Amino acid sequence: MKETDWAKIETPDSWTPDTPLEVKITLKGTVPAGQQICSHLQWMKKAGWGGFLSWVPGKAAESGKTYVFKHKPKMKDGLDRINCLCFLAPDGDFKKKTKSDNVGVPLPGGKLPGEKPASSKPDTVTFKKSYIWLEEPPKPAKGASFGCNLVLIDADEGAGRGRMVWGADLGETASGCGVVTLLP
Repeated sequence: MKETDWAKIETPDSWTPDTPLEVKITLKGTVPAGQQICSHLQWMKKAGWGGFLSWVPGKAAESGKTYVFKHKPKMKDGLDRINCLCFLAPDGDFKKKTKSDNVGVPLPGGKLPGEKPASSKPDTVTFKKSYIWLEEPPKPAKGASFGCNLVLIDADEGAGRGRMVWGADLGETASGCGVVTLLP
């Protein structure tokens, strides 16, 4: 569902291929005489526009009225999602549109561009902002074990001192796994 200054546009949360797709548009504010409310469907690829998908005739528009458009789109190769284009225009001519908006409709389980994926973080996990600051930058020899003093800074707990020791499987830089021992 999308609210605009001129309409409330309702679409399904997703579209199952080869089933009808219903678009409901409720007009808000004053609609000038001679306008038609229209709903077109376009199919979208992952990387952008795919093409025209479905058209139903426009309807004479009246302020405050709700219109239902029943589309019968068909699946296309490469279809990732549907773009529902809704607009007001004199005699339904898109080139003369006075208002327009788009609403995305994904396939089942799909996402729309810009949507964040569902979090895979378990509910019992709390992330904390923390940092490690090395007091003395280490200069390890390749293949050697070494240690360095560090300060652990936790945004909630403050700072603490520790010692980190890297194992002998290290390359030429001080990156990789290490063991931290907190000092009193």
